[in-house]
Parts: sequence; structure tokens; C-alpha cells
Amino acid sequence: TQKTMAKKSILSKFGMLERVTLAVAALVILASIAIFSLRSQPQSAYPGLGGDFTLNGLNGPVALQDYRDSVVVMMFGFTYCPDICPTGLANVAAAMNLLDEDTRQRVQPIFISVDPERDTVKRLDEYTRYFHPQAVGITADKPAIDRVVSQYGAFYQKVPLPDSELKYSVDHSARIYVINRQGELANLLYHNSPPQELADAMKALL
Repeated sequence: TQKTMAKKSILSKFGMLERVTLAVAALVILASIAIFSLRSQPQSAYPGLGGDFTLNGLNGPVALQDYRDSVVVMMFGFTYCPDICPTGLANVAAAMNLLDEDTRQRVQPIFISVDPERDTVKRLDEYTRYFHPQAVGITADKPAIDRVVSQYGAFYQKVPLPDSELKYSVDHSARIYVINRQGELANLLYHNSPPQELADAMKALL
């Protein structure tokens, strides 16, 4: 009858509306979960730069992941560097000394030599510890160094010095790379940044 058909039509419309409402609600829930998941994931301040590596220190292989849960303060350079490296390492050491003992133990300075021909791991260890006892000096063969340099968007280039007993120098990046406790590049500072600025950058990640 017409009444029965009308009733079925109304029920059918309500059923379709209910299904559409449920589908929309499900999509909203899924979208909310996706957004929350994205927000919960740590975001790198410098996408595409940084990452794990393993080079050689005085006591064997040294990996960035060895220092998870510590803030790593890293520089590229070489021990015969006349200005950038001593200035940068001295500023890092001064910044470390501005931290209290507990905080200082959670920060690891790393100096990567891009001059493996002259910088032995023994020489690197003596050089870095001259600036601060916690500092670690590491290097490796050229292909391994080149990979890390590329990962961090750094550079270096050998410069011949024909009239010098040193025979060559090395031009290189003058940045200090601050890496958070998850192993992500979190900040880039200049080698001549004031110690207080460096110390603040370290504390901000702890």
C-alpha cells in the first residue's frame, strides 16, 4: 500500500543518513589519530641534515648513537688549524664550564678531524682533551669522513702551502653542530658564538 511504501522510504532514508553519519564520524576519528600521531613524532629542526655515523677514536670505534640521551656538540676541523678550531673548541669548553656538574655530564663534545693524514687518534685525543677533559676526537679514512661531512651539509678542502713546512692546510666549515638526545641535528651555531649562547643551546635540549 502507499502508506507502507512511504514508511519504507522514510526508514530507508534514515538508514542511509545513519550510515553516512557513521562514515563521516569514522573519517573524523581516523584523521584525528593521524594528526596526533604526526604531532607526537619528533621533528628535526634541519630536515635532511644529520644522522648516525661511526668513526675511530683512541679506544676504538665511536658512534653518535653511543651518546643517546646526551646532547652532542660537534665540530669539524683539524689539529693544525690556526684559528677556527682553537676558537670553537675554547668556546665549547667555556660553555661546558658554565653548566653545573650534573648538566655537564649529559653533554658530549665531539671533534671530527678532516685531516686523517696527519691527525692520528692519539694526537686527536691529546688535542681535544687540552680544551676539555670530556671532549672526544675522532677521524677515519677519507670516504668515511666524506660521508659524515655530506650528512651534515659541511665541507672541507685541502689547500696546498708550497712554501710552508706544513705542506698544506684545510679550509673547512666553521659551524658548531648541536645534536639532541634523540640523535637529531637541533641547532647550528658559529664557532665564535659566545659561550653563554652555546651553554643556553645545550641546556635547552636537556
